[in-house]
Amino acid sequence: MTTRSFSGAIAVAWISLLLAACGGSSGSGGSNAVLPASVTIVAPQTAEVGGTVHFGTDLPGPADALSYQWDFGDATQSTSSQVDHIYASSGRYSVSLALRDQSG
Repeated sequence: MTTRSFSGAIAVAWISLLLAACGGSSGSGGSNAVLPASVTIVAPQTAEVGGTVHFGTDLPGPADALSYQWDFGDATQSTSSQVDHIYASSGRYSVSLALRDQSG
């Protein structure tokens, strides 16, 4: 099984997102690995505290080919490929995404 992690930062007040092309860590690889070397985390540029923030990726193809593990930096997580999240208070949060292929 191959896993790669991607991360970015989010500042919440009016949320100014600093999520963009985030580099991945190297995994164990393999000839049938479907994991990309990098992923862009897709999210809006600003949002309000208590407002919904939509997170996704720029990955083409079916989402069921990979498993997703989002960590929003506020003790909440999700395993959806695309997710809506609400930050309850202002601050700076580190957002990360781990992708795992189904080869393992």
